[in-house]
Amino acid sequence: MTAQLRPGAVFAGYVIERVLGSGGMGTVYAARHPRLPRWDALKVLGDAHSASAEFRARFIREAELAARIDHPNVVAVHDRGMDQGALWIAMQYVAGTDAASVLRHGLPDARLALHIVTEAAAGLDAAHRAGLLHRDVKPANLMLESRAGEPDRVLVADFGIAKSGTDGTALTESGVFLATLAYAAPELIRLDAVDHRADQYSLGCTLFELLTGRKPFPRDTPAAVINAHLTVPPPRPTELNPRLPPAIDAVIARALAKNPDDRYASCGTLAAAASAAFGTPVPPEAHLGQPQALLPRNSPIGQLGASPGGGVSSGAPGVSSGVPAMPSGAPGTQGTPHGARSVQGRVPEAPRGMGTQAISHGAQQAWVSGGGPTVDRPRRRRSLVAGAAAVVTVAALAVGIVALNRDDAKTPEIAATSAVPTTAAESPWKAHEYIVRAFPELLPKSPFASGYQGTRCAAIDKNYDPVPLDQLGDMGTLSCNGDRAPVERMTVACKGNRAPGTAGKFDDAFATREELWERPSGRGRIVIQDIPGRVPGTVAGALSIQFDDTARNFCLIVVLGGTDGTDLYNRWWVNAPL
Repeated sequence: MTAQLRPGAVFAGYVIERVLGSGGMGTVYAARHPRLPRWDALKVLGDAHSASAEFRARFIREAELAARIDHPNVVAVHDRGMDQGALWIAMQYVAGTDAASVLRHGLPDARLALHIVTEAAAGLDAAHRAGLLHRDVKPANLMLESRAGEPDRVLVADFGIAKSGTDGTALTESGVFLATLAYAAPELIRLDAVDHRADQYSLGCTLFELLTGRKPFPRDTPAAVINAHLTVPPPRPTELNPRLPPAIDAVIARALAKNPDDRYASCGTLAAAASAAFGTPVPPEAHLGQPQALLPRNSPIGQLGASPGGGVSSGAPGVSSGVPAMPSGAPGTQGTPHGARSVQGRVPEAPRGMGTQAISHGAQQAWVSGGGPTVDRPRRRRSLVAGAAAVVTVAALAVGIVALNRDDAKTPEIAATSAVPTTAAESPWKAHEYIVRAFPELLPKSPFASGYQGTRCAAIDKNYDPVPLDQLGDMGTLSCNGDRAPVERMTVACKGNRAPGTAGKFDDAFATREELWERPSGRGRIVIQDIPGRVPGTVAGALSIQFDDTARNFCLIVVLGGTDGTDLYNRWWVNAPL
């Protein structure tokens, strides 16, 4: 059966309601049970798998093994069979999200990372005691089910394509392993005999990614990933996230040992060691150092108890944009309460009390003069502390961006390859890497590092809301906290299409002056302002830096701090690595 089932179709007695995802092994649907008042996640395998008699026999046998696992941290297997020439397996429907989706929204809080790994470990150990191996442990296969007033429950998905610990065969053709390379144990790659410690290795890779935002062995090619798993020592998570406790390095080193005998005896032992490295409970600041966002309360919802792909897939089910909404009463139509889940740190707190109205007015007037369209001030958010420095930055950037974008229609676009690495998805800044590459000495090399004069940065949108690092619109913006010696806040905005533009001129509402500048790296214009300070009657400084060189003429920088514009100019601009 090659065609996807349409909503309303009946398959194996189930009424199909919605496609939740598809991949190498088949398609997963949200479906109504034929007799019970229940929704199931129905995975229908593709023709290539269903046509093999040997595969069908193993599939039925392994599904029966998986159905025997009764554990709160394992997605239940309800039924399996064959209909219309296609194998199918019905699993528990999980209304919530998965760990891969959490990572796409930014780095999770360390407490959440440990919670995910601890609960997943409990489910994996239960399966191992039942004689079943998973073989494809990864964030996309760790489901998070929302529960009112309680922590999310974590369930390990896709045990329906797992392997018996005593069976030498797997649910695939001979000589091919069912795993995702980024998390695959060395013995799995070598096609050696495997046991539960292969799943422990994969869980260790997952823990590393949850703590750092990066896979342990990111490489450009599958061959390079394989070589790294087989020969490269495990990386130290503290090198990517210095706020992690040093003891976690030893935990990861043991979990990712090449020799299974050198690893932890169980997944639960690994989880306990990770928790001990942090201490219990995990301190709230352990994941920080960068601005953080909150995972949207309704994003993503209506996920399922299985990933659609199997094999060497990497995506999570049910998150593609274009999937129709669930019908009324269907699972996933209620927003899942993820409001308490923090990712990627906290949005930098704006300096307080710096003359909001005057600065907002002055900055907007300065940036729209010369005929540019005005821009409404961004709406306020409860998560932000009202302060004029934030208003200045946002207003100046908003209007400056409008001015920059005015030239798009008449200026050729600069090739994206000049600023974005081909492996941007694996770079620490992901889609925002091109901004850091434009200012490599000014900005931190990763969201966990510090830039010039100790600045720490996070990605935001035009409303000053945090955004996932892999999400980029017309304008990429990094908002940075300074060390107040002298920088309070710095914001760097660069057009996503790298097309050059120009910004409007400031008026003299706040004792503005401007200069042309030239350095070995390029040239441009800097605007210096005196603005109302934190305390009524005091003064602070604001700088706006524009660039004429082709490598950066799609960017604008606004810096706030110091005792006035001249002080900020002398203590920051003169030696700023631009």
